[in-house]
Amino acid sequence: MRWTDYLLERLKGEWYLLRTHWKYLVLVTFWFVYCISMVARNLVFYFHEVGRPVLSDRGFSLLPNLENSVAARTLADLPIKIIGLLILILCLYTLIGNTLSTTKPYIYNIMERMGTVFLLGQTLRFFTYVATSLPGVTPICRSYAAGEYQPKTLLAVFTRLAVSPNSNCGDLVFSGHMFTLITFIFTFQYYSVPVFIQPTANGAPSMSKRAIEILNYALYPLILFQIVCILLTRRHYTLDVVVACYVTPLLWHFYNCKFPTDARPPMAVEARATTPAGPAAEIEMVAKTPEGMV
Repeated sequence: MRWTDYLLERLKGEWYLLRTHWKYLVLVTFWFVYCISMVARNLVFYFHEVGRPVLSDRGFSLLPNLENSVAARTLADLPIKIIGLLILILCLYTLIGNTLSTTKPYIYNIMERMGTVFLLGQTLRFFTYVATSLPGVTPICRSYAAGEYQPKTLLAVFTRLAVSPNSNCGDLVFSGHMFTLITFIFTFQYYSVPVFIQPTANGAPSMSKRAIEILNYALYPLILFQIVCILLTRRHYTLDVVVACYVTPLLWHFYNCKFPTDARPPMAVEARATTPAGPAAEIEMVAKTPEGMV
């Protein structure tokens, strides 16, 4: 199959998934953009008390304070950018190939699984940080200057755009930085095998499974690096980071147990019914049986 024909078939599948799940996409977009990113952040900022002293923190005691270092803040954003680039490569690679397969996920599948877990986690964050207001840890949230940006009425909670860097004091437990990074890493690891290891026209795998495994394991140091950077720049308490490190894997495992399979276009669904559930299990069958390809 020519790569142009392959690309066309994949795009047809993507379009089918988008138009059959558009209501879900509209709902989750509204929930994240308005309810979580705007109302939730405004509400916790509304309850935030400025000027309270920072809590005693073991991580702060062990690591120097680099909150005013531009280099440290730049490095703190690096892990998210790295894994974000890998997710982009993962999605684009689903459009590359010359043999249609029932195991390769669609971009929609990757974004739906990652986005749903991300949205569930952000909703859980809201219930934890709005329940108990911790003293601000960043310079702006520790100072009385934060009061200039703080919503003054409940009406402002539902109407004020929380887009500036000074518009979200109080959303501490648990760390959104850590939650996002770990969710992205789990997404890449979950789909890397069925995306990158696909049979080519002659039946040989396109990439080495060993190489993918090494790459997946190499992502774990990013988590440790992110933890250190967050504490160095005083973006979160150690408590926020620790909670994110065990909540995220539990939430990811829960979602994958409840929803192990991905949505497929009709022809792919029919072919997929003869294979084991889950991307990782299917790749083994495709490697052994070229008949599993459509």
